[in-house]
Amino acid sequence: MLDTVNWKRPLNYYVPLNNELLQNYVGEFQLDDKLFTISIDKGQLYGQLHHYPKVPYLPNSTNEFFCRYFDGILKFNKIGGKVNSLEYAYKGKPEIYIRQN
Repeated sequence: MLDTVNWKRPLNYYVPLNNELLQNYVGEFQLDDKLFTISIDKGQLYGQLHHYPKVPYLPNSTNEFFCRYFDGILKFNKIGGKVNSLEYAYKGKPEIYIRQN
């Protein structure tokens, strides 16, 4: 029997996205001397901040992604239909990275 009283929705849930949409997010984003690189490998979006290892990010929505290994959230912002910045929140502290390419 399902316990509907104590059941809680998971913090993150996966929303499947097509590769064409993911391609909009690929590129380099910069904040001061820190570089955040977004790439795709076999249909999976990856993020790499500065010198840290590349990690996979899963979509919560069409523009927001989460990392299942640590408390990292990516949110892509658009102006005029094009991605111009990336908001990266780690442990609830957001930083805004500007697209470089």
